[in-house]
Amino acid sequence: MDTWEKSQKSMHGYVHHGYQSLIRRSGVIETSPDEVVDLLGFSTSMALHASLETVELAGKRVPEEEVATRPQWVAEKQLEIFAMLRSMGLVQVLGEAAPAPPTKLAN
Repeated sequence: MDTWEKSQKSMHGYVHHGYQSLIRRSGVIETSPDEVVDLLGFSTSMALHASLETVELAGKRVPEEEVATRPQWVAEKQLEIFAMLRSMGLVQVLGEAAPAPPTKLAN
């Protein structure tokens, strides 16, 4: 939530035709690869946090007879999400080398 609150105004400008997006779309300046990587990393981290929280919320709505296994279910689903993003090279584990950037975008 802290990350979102600190970046909301800036990110809103990029997405909803603030001066940042208008300048970049005008062709007057080019967006550097480093900036693209930063924005993709930020977007990925927000998606990861949202996915993990969604699973947490879903885990709170399990049937009464499954309440005892809820923590295990939530942990398993969160690990699945993390593993999927890790296999795509979008997240890394602390202490690991950063994933290599993709060489081309998939269609």
